[in-house]
Amino acid sequence: MPKTKAAGQNLIAVVDWRPSPASLNDITIEQAIIGKSARLKYFLADDADDFTPEILGARVIIVWHNTNIPAATIAKMKQCRA
Repeated sequence: MPKTKAAGQNLIAVVDWRPSPASLNDITIEQAIIGKSARLKYFLADDADDFTPEILGARVIIVWHNTNIPAATIAKMKQCRA
């Protein structure tokens, strides 16, 4: 993945479902696989309304179970498409 000028480094957003988080803010497995090639950040969301501009601007989004992402939210993503 090439770096973006605005971010300095590509963001991978790891989005977990707030009502029942699966990973408890632990992204060590993802970080071990990705290494230093991208910046990982953990987010909690009840639904797509909780997707911040930072999430919507991510190059990659890893979504845990039960987080519904409708087409209207995917259309707002700047670098990532389903």
